[in-house]
Order: sequence, then structure tokens, then C-alpha cells
Amino acid sequence: AAASWDEDKGGSGVPEALAAAVEAENLELEGSAAAEQAVHEAESKRRREAEDAKEALFRSLPAQDWRDGYFVRTDWLKHWVSLDVAEDKCDKLDNRPIMSKYLRPDPKKVGDMKVVSKPSWEALKSRYGVHEESVDLPACHLCKQSIIDHCRERKARSDLEAFALQLRALLNSRPEPRPDDDTAFWVSKSYIKDVLAHREAPTAADPNGLEVVCSPDKSLPPDFQDQCRLAKNMTPDRSKRRLVSKSVADLIKSKRSDIPLFPVNSDECPICCQALEAVAAKEHQEREVRTELKKRLKSVYEEQHLILKKGQMYNLVDAHWIEKLRLFIQCTQVDKPGPIDNSNLLVAALKSNELGSANPDCWNGQRLCYDPLDLSNPQPPYVWVTQPDWEYLVSQFGGGPPIRVVPTIQDKSEGCVRIEVNRGSQFKGISYNHHIEGFCEPPVCREAVKIREARELQSRLKYENGTLSIVRQSRGTASSNLAVGATRRLRTRKGETEITVTSTECLKDLKAKIYQALYISPSDQSLSYNGKELTDLDATLEALEIPNGASLQMRVAENEDDQDKTEEREAGFAGSILSGWDPAHLAKGPSSAIAVGDENPCSAPQGGQSARVKEKIPVHAIVIKDDPKESKIYKDTRKDNANGCADTVDLVSDDFEAYVLEAQKQVYSET
Repeated sequence: AAASWDEDKGGSGVPEALAAAVEAENLELEGSAAAEQAVHEAESKRRREAEDAKEALFRSLPAQDWRDGYFVRTDWLKHWVSLDVAEDKCDKLDNRPIMSKYLRPDPKKVGDMKVVSKPSWEALKSRYGVHEESVDLPACHLCKQSIIDHCRERKARSDLEAFALQLRALLNSRPEPRPDDDTAFWVSKSYIKDVLAHREAPTAADPNGLEVVCSPDKSLPPDFQDQCRLAKNMTPDRSKRRLVSKSVADLIKSKRSDIPLFPVNSDECPICCQALEAVAAKEHQEREVRTELKKRLKSVYEEQHLILKKGQMYNLVDAHWIEKLRLFIQCTQVDKPGPIDNSNLLVAALKSNELGSANPDCWNGQRLCYDPLDLSNPQPPYVWVTQPDWEYLVSQFGGGPPIRVVPTIQDKSEGCVRIEVNRGSQFKGISYNHHIEGFCEPPVCREAVKIREARELQSRLKYENGTLSIVRQSRGTASSNLAVGATRRLRTRKGETEITVTSTECLKDLKAKIYQALYISPSDQSLSYNGKELTDLDATLEALEIPNGASLQMRVAENEDDQDKTEEREAGFAGSILSGWDPAHLAKGPSSAIAVGDENPCSAPQGGQSARVKEKIPVHAIVIKDDPKESKIYKDTRKDNANGCADTVDLVSDDFEAYVLEAQKQVYSET
């Protein structure tokens, strides 16, 4: 185009190549516009045709004679009418909601259907289709059988209401018959309740009154169950039957001849009676066993702590088995526990790969993997019982193996603190919580104990939504010496705060949560665990070996500004009446009163009244008069000026008593 411009200086001034390109683009745009116009006109034409077709179909919906029409659901027609012709996507015709069980129009649902002409019905079917389970519903074929069923239901409901009124009147007019009344009858109690409540077959608990007939228990052998069903005797369960008078029985027979009625002297099912007697005997026996266990094992059942005595033999029982025993004693629905199982307390409970290359003695599965003489854990997985209690448990349940412990308590080492075990959640006393001397049978495998403690520690180091106890300590308070396995607190004590954390959180995250709970700055928090101070802020709780339920000690660092204020306050009141000042022992020191009886401490004060009256100014100079109301307060600044005269003294207050009162208020507010 530039070259053509240089060659063609005259004419219109537009290069021929550029003019041709513009002309071609204009033609293309005109062609696109014409195509878009054609598409728009075609769409408009199609829309008008669709609107005309829908309008024609809508006008042809009413049938000239309703008997020649077909039923359509009203809600489907409403949805079809509301659709835009551009989005004419309607669901298939589905008349199932207005069909009866006889596949005809249901007369009870005429309010949910409309009659359309046959041509309209055929047009709608061809356009939208019909559901595969739906059928055509001619308007002239209303379901007469549904009408008959409905009338029968109403008649049955009316008869039931009348029957209930007659039955209630008879039951209320006469007292309950006695068992020695030969004219009385047994009837199903649930059937009487259903009739009085007007409950029909679908909702009735016993519509046919069959509960009075014996139904065999499933615990019986199959042969006995078959005999019981064939005999059809009266049930021995009195909770399922009711004794009624002869008039009530006659009324029931007149209304329902199929309802079973048994005379008052009818025999109960002998097979089921034997089964019930066996069950009752078993329950009585278990009740006696529970009572005897509760009486003999009172300390174990009530989770009472046990005081160890020197030289006496004790036995250990698995805590899970003891919990099953307690549930059996408390609840009659719980089965009797099996034999005593102490295998979880032995080395055999550990996996062989966990022992690794440990001492070969550890492979002896009959050794203990717990040390019962270590009392640091307040809730171990075993319970201490006395030798008589162990013998009684073995006689009742059997099992084992027996684990015997004989403590040899040294009075000098334990002092006057009682050695108590079985310290449950209700224990609130103080007990010895260290290792005691004694011997065990079978012996303790020390390496297995270490392996087990390491495994338990690793399992406690990984937790979600765990809890840590933060114990705030004052200055000079020694940190508690807790064992690794005894970190779980039994309850939240005074000065102790629980924080919810996860093992993947860092120490700085824990300090932030402590700040949210206690409003103590993280920089002032000094945390320690098991006597070791925690300083690595980026280390996770798992890396710091802090298990779930651990108790951390926290010391709060004293603020340096508060310490300076305390020292300033103590120095400021030195030599004054606020710190026990005696006018008889005045000294000319910088922190003492510098004059007594004079109007001014120096000859010619130049400082005038100080502008810092409202500030916190220490008391350095007091002028004492005979009348306290005439006494004045000055600030002595001679320690900064060797002359100690007029230019170093400022008048602070003319009211001695008011100044002393204000100073006391400041002291109280700061402390």
C-alpha cells in the first residue's frame, strides 16, 4: 500500500490495494450481516410457528363430550402451559399418581386430574411420550371397584367406631372379672387396645387377636417349636392377655368370630411353661450370683482404693475383665463374663517383631511386661485384689494365669504416707507414687517393660484434638516430678488450665493458645515438662515428646517495667509516713524530709508550683506543721544539684492529707 501510494500521487489519493482490501472486508461484513439476519428471521419464524402450534393445541384441549376425552394430571398441564416455546422440554406424560390399583382413573383423585380431548391427548403423546408404567385413562372408565372399596372402608370404620363405643361401655359398666369366675374369658390385650383406639389392620398391633395364642420361643429346639404351633394353646405370658366378662366375649364373637377366646380355666402351653420356668430359674440363680459377688467383692465393685500391707500377698487381674464383671453385677441384661484372662499383662501379648534382638529371657511369654511395683501410674491396666478375693474369683469364673505380688514396704523410705493402689477417678487423697520393693511371680521382664513403654509413648505422641494441662507456678515453686506414664490428670485442679492441641502443632502455636486462654504474652511464658525447659519454638509437640494428657509447668516472667515501678515506688516513699516515717528521726538525705516547721525547705524557692502535680511523683520532701492541714509537700532534687537550694525544690501540693490519700490510691491500683 505504501509503494502504491508513492507511485500514485494523483487521483483519489487512496492506493488501489488498500481500496480493494477495504472493499473485500466490507463485502464480507455485509455477507455476515445478511447471514445473521437470515438466521434471526428463521428463528423468529420458527418461534411464531411454535407459538401458533401450542396455541392451537391449547385451544383444542377441551373435549366437547367429556366421555370421549382422556384424564391428564393437573400439575403436568400447569407445567406444560408455563413453559416457554423456545424451551419446550417437558417431562413425559405420567398418570400413575391418578391411577387406582386396578389401572383405571381413581375416583378419589378427581381433583388432581383434567379431561382433554382425544386429538389433544394423541398430540401430547406423540410430542412428549408416555411413561412406560403409565396407561391411557379414558374419562368414561372411572374405576367402580375403587368406589366399592372406599365405601367398604368407610363402612368398616363406622362399624369399628360403634364396636369401640359398645366395648368401652361394657368394660366401664362392670368391674374386672376375677380369675375364679368360670364365665370369664382370656383375650388378647393388644386387640382390646386396638379396638378402643379405632386402629384398623394396617396400624393395629394385633388386628386378629393372636397374641393370646402361644407362640414358641426361638430358644426352644425346632421340634418343640413345631409342637407348640400345632397345639395352639394359650400363652403362659400374662402380659399379653386380658381377662374379660362373658358379655364382652359375646360382643367380640358377634363382631369378629375369628378372634380366639380362651375360657378362664384353659390350660397354658406346657412346653412354653417349662421354658419360662427354666428362664426364671436361671434369672434367679444369676441374681443370687450378682448379690453374692457384690457382697464379697465390694471393694472391687465400688472401685475402692486398697492400702498395701507389708508382707501380704496380692494378685493382679486385668482391668478390662474387671470392667466386664462390674457391668455384669450392675445390669441384668449383660451376660456373665468368661474366665479371667490376664494374658494382656504378659510378654506374650507383645508382638515378636517388637522384641527384636532383646534379651532371650524376654521371649519367655510367661514373664510380666508391666511392673506392678511401680506406682507412678495412677490408673494401670490391672486391679489389685487380695488373696481371698482372688481365690473366690477363680472358684466362680476360673481362668488365669495367677499374678502374685508381695510388697516389702520399707518404713524409712516411704515415711508416713500410705501406699494405696486402685486409685480410680474418685481418688482424692495423697499416696506414695514411686517404686516400692517386693517380688512378683511371674517375674518382671525389664526390657519388655521398656519396649512396651516406648510403644505406648509413641502412640500417645500422635493425637488429634488432644488435651494438655497447663499448671501455672509462682516464683520459687518447684516443678512436679511426674513419670512419663502418669501425666493424665484425674481432674482439673485450681491453677490448672486445659488446652486442646494436636501433636503436629509447634511450641509457638501452643503458647499462642495459652495467650488466648490466659492473656499471658508468649514472650513471658516459660514452659517445662518433666523438669526440662522447652525452648525450641519451631519444634512440634511430638518432637518434644509431649504425650496426650501431659501436664506442663508454666512460669510467668516478671515484667521489667513493673520491677522498675516497684523499685521507684519503694524508693519514693522511703523516709515518709507511708513507709513508717518518724518525724523524730529526720535526716537531711535526698530521700528524706528536708525541713520541719519552715515555710519552705530553702530560702527562696524559684521553681514555683510544679506543673507535674497530676503525675506520679515520689515523695522526697515533707514540710510538717503543727496542723496537718497546713503541711506542704515538696520534691527534693538535691541529689542532682550540689547546692540543694531554691532552684532544686518544687512545690507539689499544699494539701498534705489529700496528697497522701492520692498516693495510697496509686499504690493500690499498681499492685
